[in-house]
Amino acid sequence: MAYELATGKNRVLTGAATHLPTLGRKTDVFVALLPEGSFSAPVQQELTIATGGDGGTTLTVTETITANIQAGQYLMFTDLTTGIEYLVKVATNVSSGSAIAIEVAIPGDGIPDGAVAQFPAYMWDRSAADLDRSFNRFTFSNFNTGGDETGIVTGGARGLATPGIYHPKNDGYFTALHAANNGRYVYVQRITGDQVIEGPCSVTAAPSASPSDGAVSADLTFTFEGKPTEKLSSADA
Repeated sequence: MAYELATGKNRVLTGAATHLPTLGRKTDVFVALLPEGSFSAPVQQELTIATGGDGGTTLTVTETITANIQAGQYLMFTDLTTGIEYLVKVATNVSSGSAIAIEVAIPGDGIPDGAVAQFPAYMWDRSAADLDRSFNRFTFSNFNTGGDETGIVTGGARGLATPGIYHPKNDGYFTALHAANNGRYVYVQRITGDQVIEGPCSVTAAPSASPSDGAVSADLTFTFEGKPTEKLSSADA
């Protein structure tokens, strides 16, 4: 028996006007360096420079730190008045208090009071965030299948390609590079429309082209470790 549309539904007119494409330009990607031996999702935290909080190689923030921010994580503080950005690299692990040690002091007048960073880091200047899903299938045929092949799904793999251009203060990009260079994992979250995919990842490619007549690229490819957490639609919790 052939299936049919439910009574009153029309494949051409009724409801078709609401089937608009989701624009990829509304995609966001976040990255955090994971503690060694942990694949748990990081706690999100906003960080605001306290009054007189730039102490050279120590930053004091107004918030009590609850996130587990690892040495090697990059943070980009932004002066919300001027838009000026300040990139720092965390020097020692921090998960409490309000002081963050950084590797190199910001030159000049330092980071102004009230400048804001976020953790996990945002992945800036991406031109795409392409998710690849592949699934393994063990196939067989025998006397009982009548000679026709059948199979069993044995697992899957998921990767995220995020091509983009180089920006010297892209904290998400540099965090991923640090992880790749030091055999560490990152936690990655991609949000696009109603879909969210997140989980621990390895950085498996990081090419950077430098053409004489074009922009320097800063591409990254992530491979999820194990099965990531996926919210497939607005109907999923």
